[in-house]
Amino acid sequence: MTLNMLLSFAQFEREVTAERIRDKIAASKARGMWMGGTPPIGYRADGRSLAIVEDHAAIVRRIFERYRELGRVSAVVEELESDGVRSPQRLTTGGRSFGGRPFSRGQVYKLLSNATYIGRIDHGGRSHQGNHQAIVSDELFEAVQAILATNLNGHRRGHRASEESLLAGLLVDDRGVPMVASHACKGKVRYRYYVSRDLQRAPDARTASGWRLPAREIEPLVRVKLASALRDPIGLLAAIDVPLPDADGLKTLIDRGTVFATDVESRSAKGSRLVRRLIANVRLAPRNVILTLDAASVVGLFELDPPSASRNIEISIPARLRRSGMAMKLILEDSRPANRHVDGTLVQLIHRGRLWWKELLSDPKLTLEAIGRREGLTGGYVLRLVRLAFLDPAILSAILDGDAPTHLSADRLTGPDAMRLRWIDQQSQFGFSPLR
Repeated sequence: MTLNMLLSFAQFEREVTAERIRDKIAASKARGMWMGGTPPIGYRADGRSLAIVEDHAAIVRRIFERYRELGRVSAVVEELESDGVRSPQRLTTGGRSFGGRPFSRGQVYKLLSNATYIGRIDHGGRSHQGNHQAIVSDELFEAVQAILATNLNGHRRGHRASEESLLAGLLVDDRGVPMVASHACKGKVRYRYYVSRDLQRAPDARTASGWRLPAREIEPLVRVKLASALRDPIGLLAAIDVPLPDADGLKTLIDRGTVFATDVESRSAKGSRLVRRLIANVRLAPRNVILTLDAASVVGLFELDPPSASRNIEISIPARLRRSGMAMKLILEDSRPANRHVDGTLVQLIHRGRLWWKELLSDPKLTLEAIGRREGLTGGYVLRLVRLAFLDPAILSAILDGDAPTHLSADRLTGPDAMRLRWIDQQSQFGFSPLR
């Protein structure tokens, strides 16, 4: 019992000592003191404060300024690597050397969000004025934090995110308002969206203006159009007045453009990096989608000399937003959806109708009412599904390929307005023009 009492007092003494140390550190940081540890890049320990290392501080300022201009950490990292800029080599208090390597994305994210660079000391969720000098201005730091907040949702790839939001930080609506990557889950399925920032932050979404667009509508369209432009590098470079090489050089350009286009069309990490490297922004408008390509990035991709005065490249895609059921779809000029998407519900209905038609052929005594009683449906509904067995092959092929116009939905084909049996009448009835 005596031993247990002594152990209890010893444990109590350790807890009191630890609490006093924590309180001492918190009080010291509240007075702006540096309480040890590895200083951030750009500083060195100077007693209970930090002193600026000018050579390293210049790298920090460059990272902040370039991120404000480029808006993407990946672009900053690629630029630093291409220019041979590495993290400064430093020593720990124990004499161990570290640094001297290319900057990683995580390292740049951490650097950009560190309030130490504006002369602050953070502790316990609070920020205090530090005793050290700032490396970057408050205005630059706040601008960077705003961009980070806009880009954060959609770029963090963790165990909960199965895929990245490709256009996070690049997409704006027709008013120039950034569109924020968002998502909703239904069961185990995760649906990704891009939502106008004003619409997302509005207290009442019903009265707010803005766009809410499924990611699967805009991302494939951007990939396809960018790949198409890369397959024509001569036209792409001529648009920004870049001097073109000789015949052998042109062949090399076309071959490289084909490789880049294949990467962009794939959903690989390499293709996504290319998309984010080349696209300055994507703007939605009521009647079109405008892709703006960064001219310097395009020229650098093909390893050509930049022109004396280059301008960005704009690619306009005629498309409009239309509601289809509960979802929004981007529709191209020929009424096709921008994203090839097979309507699974409609395909299932066509399959059921064809199966029932085969049953009726094999059993002359079987009636529509009997099938309806078996399936828990009305005879009239069974008849409308059976008529789908006589669907025009051109319409059926478009449905199976995902090329059917958006108005050609399950409700339209099985609605009260009975589908006509002659194929030419069906095309007229549903406003369908064969694409092939």
